[in-house]
Amino acid sequence: GSNLQLLLPTSLFGQTIGMNLSNIHGFSISRAGEYAVVDSDLRNATGLTITADQVALLDGSTGMASSTPVDVTYLGTGISGLQALDYGSISLDGNDTLYAVYDLGTGPMLGTLNPNTGVFSSPLALTDSSGDANPLTSTAVIKALAFSPGSGTNPTQQGCYIIADPDGSGGATYLYEIDPTN
Repeated sequence: GSNLQLLLPTSLFGQTIGMNLSNIHGFSISRAGEYAVVDSDLRNATGLTITADQVALLDGSTGMASSTPVDVTYLGTGISGLQALDYGSISLDGNDTLYAVYDLGTGPMLGTLNPNTGVFSSPLALTDSSGDANPLTSTAVIKALAFSPGSGTNPTQQGCYIIADPDGSGGATYLYEIDPTN
């Protein structure tokens, strides 16, 4: 037997998420049950070419898009190339925020991503790992982002972790704990 369950029965039309969300590079579910996806095919819901990734919410009971995808923007300009995505509650208050990693031209940046507006904000450079044996450089590639169920090294905030190729060479990857408040 399989451990997989398709959320849409085979008799329903389409069996896709819909809204041209066909190249998903990020998916996360908040504790409140909000499903968010980032699509990176650079085409909008009608198939027209665009210059930005798009973020949308899904209906967890149907697997279908429950919102029209919106362009991901930073300072009013569309951005693409999502590296990682996850919901987290840094202050451990149970209120999840969607976090994303994008390279804005100077290396990977962790910031918040509003799934309703597409605005990427409060970016934090992920290139300052001074003292680490494998410091993250401006060419680092973040492979995954995850928040722990409780606190990390700092007992007052949720643990925030990334897996990264520290120099973008395609070589070894390492696990890093980051402090998203710095």
